[in-house]
Amino acid sequence: MRSTPMKLLRLGLRLGIVLFPLGLGMGCADNDSSLYIEGVLAPDAPACEFNPDPGSKKLFSGVLDLAFRTKYEGVVLVGNQLAPRGDKKQLRTETSGLQIRGSEVELSMQDQVLDRFSVNGGGFIDTSRAETPGFGLASVTMIPASRGAKLAEQLQGNPSAYRTLIATIRVYGDTLGGIEVTSGDFTFPIDVCWGCLIEYPLEAVVDPADGTGGLVCGGAAEGVTSDQCLRGQDLPIDCRTCAAESDVCYRVP
Repeated sequence: MRSTPMKLLRLGLRLGIVLFPLGLGMGCADNDSSLYIEGVLAPDAPACEFNPDPGSKKLFSGVLDLAFRTKYEGVVLVGNQLAPRGDKKQLRTETSGLQIRGSEVELSMQDQVLDRFSVNGGGFIDTSRAETPGFGLASVTMIPASRGAKLAEQLQGNPSAYRTLIATIRVYGDTLGGIEVTSGDFTFPIDVCWGCLIEYPLEAVVDPADGTGGLVCGGAAEGVTSDQCLRGQDLPIDCRTCAAESDVCYRVP
């Protein structure tokens, strides 16, 4: 059975034609190098904009603080290495541009698979130029809110405890020529905690003099800028920006 494609190819060559046997994947490309994830982009506060540029800063790992949010969402930089097919002289349109349709995520912890799910997404990646791939962006939910809520029950009230989850991501889409393309696996570790992103600057920590012997975040929030794009994800939180609304920020651990 494995020799059938080669027999048909030899027969086609003798007849001067090319035969395409069924099962050769004419409508699907599973070449992991054609479409690939280069990395998870670091949030650029306060503008919180992401650029499809390989020179953009990237994260080696993520942090999700469950005291503020239960879902981790990342923006991944995706490269398209499909060769250009368009030729204006031949009136041939370009078909190697790629429309992103979504991503598949496997979430694991200590080699145990916790979740497998698909995430709808959009975006367009232009074709490669010369030896430079085309780049685009895809937004991916790496930890769903349902899983975050379960972890919050385990970690609530303990800032020193954390769990490390591994998100394995594959992005998929269709070329303008109608061929489905899926990237190879990209793994991204995420530390999950409760209150670990809160910072307590010395000028903000005060003794309430209530006899409890504890310290609180008592500084004024006026003039303190927040560098958060998504509060509770990746970037530190000044306790003065959330002390008035959350006891997690008010009480110094």
